[in-house]
Amino acid sequence: AGWWLMHCHLTFHSEVGMAALLHVGQVEDLPPVPAGFPTCGHFMPEI
Repeated sequence: AGWWLMHCHLTFHSEVGMAALLHVGQVEDLPPVPAGFPTCGHFMPEI
């Protein structure tokens, strides 16, 4: 279970969108997030 990146062997192709993210299994199958694991913010600019 987990998230898997499927991509072409050329880095450039991944950069231009020739990749896919696959989620295998259920949320319950994933291990818990470690304590103190960093999180991403959002990408919306302040207006």
